[in-house]
Amino acid sequence: MPIDALGDIARNLLNLEVNTILCDGITAEKMPGAAEALADIAQRYHRFLRNRIDELRQAGIDIVATLPELLANGARIEFEGWQVHACDLATFEALRRAAQCCITALHHTPLHGWGPHEIILDRIRGNAEQLKGIYRDRGQADIASDATGIDVGGSFDRPLPTAPALLLSQSEVVLVRKIWEIATETIAMQTVILIDGDVFNRVQSGWETDTEAALHALHRQAVEASIGQWTNLFRIAAELIGSVFQGFFRSAPPRPDSVPGSV
Repeated sequence: MPIDALGDIARNLLNLEVNTILCDGITAEKMPGAAEALADIAQRYHRFLRNRIDELRQAGIDIVATLPELLANGARIEFEGWQVHACDLATFEALRRAAQCCITALHHTPLHGWGPHEIILDRIRGNAEQLKGIYRDRGQADIASDATGIDVGGSFDRPLPTAPALLLSQSEVVLVRKIWEIATETIAMQTVILIDGDVFNRVQSGWETDTEAALHALHRQAVEASIGQWTNLFRIAAELIGSVFQGFFRSAPPRPDSVPGSV
């Protein structure tokens, strides 16, 4: 196993995060390949943003004029009519800017009950920036922050079955999987345990009452199960790292001063 892969595994074991998520439906589907997963994330982000933009308009806040100008083959595309089938760096930059437009509008005109929406908007903005890093690492040029137009023509092309697979590093797989799993769902409860012993519990406002005791119990069970699994993974990772270094030292050539007869 490459040393870099072992390093990624070790870094991912430095903290444990357990989320209890509220969702309207559970598909129980397995995450697809990297390209399809990224396209699915983009579609769900776009759908969430489109709905929020429509709700803002109904509340008397029209942000259409501030949205990024989308272009494809020189023609302008309306954000709400944008059909996302694939994705590239430009796709996530357009989504990031749209989320920022919504956040800016809410800062100027706060709306009652929009706290959970603003949290997800901030999640979209941050995750889109991280996902752009995957494409930057593969040679795609970033888009200047002051660029008025974004060419999203690449988002219209459905991935071909014969197209080469997008290969991700171990850390990138972890990142994409987490973003794909959570998407735009509401996180009701979160527990984060750090390797140094610090434990952080977060509960979404409105889910901290006694009436939600069953959900709290479910979250506690998930944390207990995750800690047990975390411990097992630590043991396995330690054994892997130990075996790799033992093999390295066994295969290393002897030092000159350790060879019989050397001076």
